[in-house]
Amino acid sequence: MKNRHNNVTIIGAGNSGLAMAADLKARGFSVCLYSHADHDSKWRGIYSQEKKLTATGCLNGQWTIDLLTRNLKKAANFSDHIFLALPSYAQESMFHTLADHITNNHIIINLNGNLSSPLLTKKLKGTSPVIVETNAAPHASRAMNKGDVHISGEKKFIPIAAYGRKIDAVHKKKIGALFKCDLEWFDNIIAVALQAYNGVLHPAPTLLNTGWTEAQNRDFLFYKDGLSPSVGKIVEAIDAERLEIARRYGYKNLRTTLQALQGIYGGESRLISEFAQSAKVYESIKASSDIQNRYLTEDVPFILVPWYKLGIKVGFKAKTIKNIIELASVMHDKDYMKTGRMPPETNMATLQPDMRYESATGHSPPVKPGAGSPQHV
Repeated sequence: MKNRHNNVTIIGAGNSGLAMAADLKARGFSVCLYSHADHDSKWRGIYSQEKKLTATGCLNGQWTIDLLTRNLKKAANFSDHIFLALPSYAQESMFHTLADHITNNHIIINLNGNLSSPLLTKKLKGTSPVIVETNAAPHASRAMNKGDVHISGEKKFIPIAAYGRKIDAVHKKKIGALFKCDLEWFDNIIAVALQAYNGVLHPAPTLLNTGWTEAQNRDFLFYKDGLSPSVGKIVEAIDAERLEIARRYGYKNLRTTLQALQGIYGGESRLISEFAQSAKVYESIKASSDIQNRYLTEDVPFILVPWYKLGIKVGFKAKTIKNIIELASVMHDKDYMKTGRMPPETNMATLQPDMRYESATGHSPPVKPGAGSPQHV
């Protein structure tokens, strides 16, 4: 390896993993892409094309993956920088295996962390790597059948926070160099988890459009068809409850979901439902044909359940969020409230009276001023 500092490992070859790989390769990084043997259909597609990954959409090109492996030790040894691009349900089991190969030199970037970083810390065996968690992946993307990836949107910023080991400006600079978008640094992963906008946008429209989903031979567009004005009212109610939970934890200036969407993708709308109808990034996204899809199986137990339980800890019962959790539980014959992710123990005295925000580039985030805009330090 000529320049280990230019190497990046990505654990997970799904939507966000392939998009991240294409993004990094396009910017000159050497990339290792790891996939577990039980979930390697996209990985095998790349392998069958002589390790070539093709991206279309916002990013167009074809690149050769430097190391394509199903050997976790080789993947961890390839780079000090490891992106975890895992579905929420796979995080804990992967952490258990990955922990054997982590050193103090590693910087682990947990995309779509959803408060999972404490689980990784518990699995570590005497090591203390840098661990950071984001609220989302940097791209709106879809992995295709042969390992190609279509990137329909690139975010302009994503929230991020460290967990466990404290990090300094040098670490932030190293991490920032791995992203094309701006990073907004927060003081606590709770603030980041409360900005997991998928919890606002996905579960309610999925549940309320079940009739369309289960209809024979009928496709529909998830956002343009499914997020109607009436459905939008419920989505807005979930967003208001999310912001109230954040306020009670001292994070008074988080963006509304609409402000975040407009800041990330641009556009002018008064309501989330209006944005869903007009945003180019959403215009061709089809709904799943299976009600057992990740908009419910992941976003309910790993986003909505932790939000609700965080609210209970500070005396707030988020009734709309609770209703969505219970409806999904009935539909799937599960008790998501019981099996969903528990938020980490929280020392309220350590949380700041207001949200701490820091842009990795020093630029103001592209969002209108108002109650949802962040304070700067």
